[in-house]
Amino acid sequence: MKKAYILLELIISISILAIIGIYSLRLIGNLYQSNSQNLSLLKNKLDFQNTYLFIENRLKNSVNIAFSKESLSFYEVDINGFKSNYYSGFALLEKSSKEYVFTPNSLISKTDLFFIWFDDTHMYEVVQQNENDKIYFKNQNIEKTIFEQYKLIKQKSRFYVKNKNLYFNENILLENIEIFNISFSNSHIKINICENFCEEWLIKR
Repeated sequence: MKKAYILLELIISISILAIIGIYSLRLIGNLYQSNSQNLSLLKNKLDFQNTYLFIENRLKNSVNIAFSKESLSFYEVDINGFKSNYYSGFALLEKSSKEYVFTPNSLISKTDLFFIWFDDTHMYEVVQQNENDKIYFKNQNIEKTIFEQYKLIKQKSRFYVKNKNLYFNENILLENIEIFNISFSNSHIKINICENFCEEWLIKR
């Protein structure tokens, strides 16, 4: 009788432990799934934040920004060349012509230049060269409007969505993008972007 009682206690204890174990595993599983979802959402939000800062920085150092509903194009200024004193950003008008811009104290041979920008309506294609202090226009037969200050343009770039991926030129920045709408509001570029959540980015133009 005593052995039967002990066996019954053992069976009951094992049953209780089994029930506790099953519910514990379910709880752990739910917690793991919830934490995984939270970590995934946090990672996506960090990716969004990094992308926003990347776009903001690119546009801050760009000119002739243009946009459509799902595309943003611009010309990138050679900021590194300017900071390295490869070009001065100042032209002597009396020594410049329709063939070249004379820019003293400039190491033009060290720059990778494609365009020279004076303002949004006066930007000209230029040629790579080994000569310093002069920036030669590609089309030298046409008269140019030249100003004292200029910027050198290293390339034309764009942000756009293709097959639900957000690209910078040919590089993927974000995946699984459902919405990427661009508009202009109060001197700011407004970008509405959605993955499994949505954000609104405002970037000063």
